[in-house]
Amino acid sequence: PSFNELVKARMARDRRPVLAALTDKQLVKRWAELRGVRTPEVLFASKTCAVPEIGADAYAFKATHTTGCLVLVEGGRVVGHKPCGERRLAPGSRVTPELLATLCARWTRTMYDVTQWAYSKLTPGVVAERLVYRTDGATPADDVKCFAFRGRTALVQHV
Repeated sequence: PSFNELVKARMARDRRPVLAALTDKQLVKRWAELRGVRTPEVLFASKTCAVPEIGADAYAFKATHTTGCLVLVEGGRVVGHKPCGERRLAPGSRVTPELLATLCARWTRTMYDVTQWAYSKLTPGVVAERLVYRTDGATPADDVKCFAFRGRTALVQHV
């Protein structure tokens, strides 16, 4: 079968509970850690939008229950934003706990993709995780997605 056929078949029929956990950006980190896989440090996670002062750390603030809904922050300023219906944040704008709480409230009141079974099982939330850099310390690490079927990696997608 083709890659697309495998993906469509899994989405249509596979209802293993682990797939919902692997879809949630916070739960998948716990699943990986239990298996000895290192993941970026979580600065905070919330289902209630109680956002603490994170400071000038470089981090990704994102919804745990959908794709997108992402703000990249370095030095307390926006360096990237993938909106979920809200107006795009200007690069360089200041990030505050109030701004993040507002985004969290917006993102967590909507289930964005209920057409996919695994997403429909998630509880909305947010996570802030430390950005990972290449060995030069200045360039953000590449983001990749690995697609596995029957225990074998079928595709590695550079995002």
